[in-house]
Amino acid sequence: MINIFDKFNHLPIRIKLTVWYTLSFMAVLAFSFVSFYLVTRNLLLSKIDDNLKAQAEEIVLLLKNQAISPATKDTVLQTFQVTKTNFVLVLNDQNEVVAQSQTFPVDNILLTKLASAIENNTQPTFVTEDKNHFYVIPLYNNNTLVGTVIVGDSIEAINQAFAVLLNTLILIFLIFLLPLILLSFIEADISLYPLRDLALKMNAINTKNLSDRVDILNPKDEIGEVSTAFNKLLDRIQKGFVKERQLIHDVSHQLKTPLTAMRSDIEIALTKKRSAVIYYDILKNLLVDTTRMADLLKDMMNFAWAASDDQEKNFQPQNISTILEEVAEITQQLGFEKQIMVKTSIMPDLMVMGQREKLLQIFINILENALKYSQDHGTILIQVSESMPFVKIIIKDNGIGIGKKDLPNIFERFYRGKSNVGEGSGLGLSIAAALVKAHRGTIEVTSQKHKGTTFVISFPLFNQPLLPSQKTSSLKIPPLALKRPHVRTFFKKQFTSLKMKQ
Repeated sequence: MINIFDKFNHLPIRIKLTVWYTLSFMAVLAFSFVSFYLVTRNLLLSKIDDNLKAQAEEIVLLLKNQAISPATKDTVLQTFQVTKTNFVLVLNDQNEVVAQSQTFPVDNILLTKLASAIENNTQPTFVTEDKNHFYVIPLYNNNTLVGTVIVGDSIEAINQAFAVLLNTLILIFLIFLLPLILLSFIEADISLYPLRDLALKMNAINTKNLSDRVDILNPKDEIGEVSTAFNKLLDRIQKGFVKERQLIHDVSHQLKTPLTAMRSDIEIALTKKRSAVIYYDILKNLLVDTTRMADLLKDMMNFAWAASDDQEKNFQPQNISTILEEVAEITQQLGFEKQIMVKTSIMPDLMVMGQREKLLQIFINILENALKYSQDHGTILIQVSESMPFVKIIIKDNGIGIGKKDLPNIFERFYRGKSNVGEGSGLGLSIAAALVKAHRGTIEVTSQKHKGTTFVISFPLFNQPLLPSQKTSSLKIPPLALKRPHVRTFFKKQFTSLKMKQ
């Protein structure tokens, strides 16, 4: 049975609809025919029962004041004409025949069955034996059985008529079967026409006409819902295509500049013999260009990591408070030249799930921007607090701010707002936003021109008690768990990278 349903589910929708429509029509037709047959039969039998009952009551009324004896026969037969029915039988209290119509012979077998019905029923009852239908009325006088009146009629003709009717209905049902299948197939074909038309329009859309959309005749029906969902899918795909094309264009542009510079430097070095100082300058320029390309490729890898589905497999509980304290130290050293003060308000020992290196990357990217766009002697605030069930991180600066036109786009890849500050890669904030999302967090930004920018980042709080080895003192900041010998070495590397991007 399971295999049958499994095979049925693999059939084309048109065939399945045809089968369901046919079965539905057949069920309705069969129900109609059966109902007609049963109602007609019951009405006719009920009419016969009413006639038998009326005839029997008339005989009972006739015999009400008479003793049932052989003399009763003449009275019954003279008063009640035999033509009214096929059978009349009057029995005494010993179940002996007192009066009987001559049109219906009574044999001993039938008389025994009728006598059994009399003994088992003290109330009037209908009895069907073979091809005959009887109505039996016991007669009582002071709770004593004095006799029985039985009237009956043959139902053989009725049974034959209903047998013919039943065969006729079955024949009509079978004759209708083929037209029902054909009608069901046509109806299924008509029902699927909008879907086929929709499929044709979907197949006509490719990368060259991705802006086309399918028509929606009725957005409230099922086909309209599919069309609407498909159009929304096309919107997302088109947006993704535009972003990917822009990404390819921007990456190509970003790689073109250092590659062109590297080629020029190498060509200059190969044209003739140069001094050691010139070769040193050429190698230094090549190092800057290769570093820029390596940073770009690293940024692309961060995007790929954030977009993957299995990054959470490597998540571990991380002390976000410690990470922000370390980032605050790095920021303070990076802002030394501009005399920028970093203020912190960090609630200790707050835990989140994630990768330490990626979490560091988030805050370094945001704070790098804060340093870049802050004025000399500016202030940066780093605040970490618990806002159940999240850890809330606020990074606020009093720099030049972000314009209203630029603010909605700052998380777009390679987007650079208009600013007098040195141009960056345009990837820092977009990478930060992607990594925040990968850690199931949210990032929001507000800004006012010439007043500063505020980033609010939230991560789900990991409520597991810290082990003694995980707890840290707020007075002593341990070194970063990065592959570097010392924080000043890390600072020097970040500062050099910042200068090269400018």
